[in-house]
Amino acid sequence: MPKISFFVVLVALLLSVCVPNKLLADDLTSIVQKHYQTMTSFQADFQQTLKHRESGSVERRQGKISFTKPLRLRWQTQKPREELLLITNSAIWNYIPDEKIAY
Repeated sequence: MPKISFFVVLVALLLSVCVPNKLLADDLTSIVQKHYQTMTSFQADFQQTLKHRESGSVERRQGKISFTKPLRLRWQTQKPREELLLITNSAIWNYIPDEKIAY
């Protein structure tokens, strides 16, 4: 599966250009859509920051994500605790090993 690092950097660079121009937004949308249509899968490491509105506490998570068309997603959180989310066109499973439970 090809890594999407180059694509992510390209999109980030395009987004960092502060030109409030509809043409730029349309071009960027077109680039992202064309790239999505040609890819069949990707995998990447992720870092996620969750801020809980009520308490103001912040939770940081790290893990790996894998996607395969048409709809197969594996979102595996490794830190601070393990969790596995699997999504297909017919089911969604969330497994939490610490609790030994799957939803």
